[in-house]
Amino acid sequence: IQPTGDSPLGIYYMQNNGDNDICIYNNGTTDVSGAISLPSLTLGYCLIFAAIILALLGIAWFIFKKSEIRVWITRAVLLPVSYMIGHFTICGFATVTFSLMYDFPIIVFVSLLIYCALLLAYNIYLLRKEIREASGK
Repeated sequence: IQPTGDSPLGIYYMQNNGDNDICIYNNGTTDVSGAISLPSLTLGYCLIFAAIILALLGIAWFIFKKSEIRVWITRAVLLPVSYMIGHFTICGFATVTFSLMYDFPIIVFVSLLIYCALLLAYNIYLLRKEIREASGK
C-alpha cells in the first residue's frame, strides 16, 4: 500500500483491552506513536433502542388488555428482552466494543436462540394453561 501525497503510512495493531495501539510499520519521517483507537459505542445505542421498544410494547400490552392482539404483543415483547439478555450474556454490562463487526452478529445470534427458547416456554405455558382449563371444567 503506497501512501498518497506526503502523508506517512502507519500500520497499527489495535489491542482490545484499551491499551495504546502498537505500531507495526511506519515509513514516515514523523513519530506518530501514541495513537489510540476509540471504542465503538453502538452497542449502547442498540441497548437503549431495545429498552425503548420494550417500553412501547409494554404500554401497548396494557392498552390492548382484552384484545386478541395481546398474544402477538407478548410474542413481540420477547424480542427486545432476548436482545438484552443476549447483550448481557456476550458483553456483560459493558456497552463499548473495539470490534463491532464481531460482537454484534454474535449478540444477534445468541438473541435469536434465547428468543426461540422464550417463545417455546411461552407456548408451553399457554398449552398447559389450556389443558388445565379444559380438565377443570
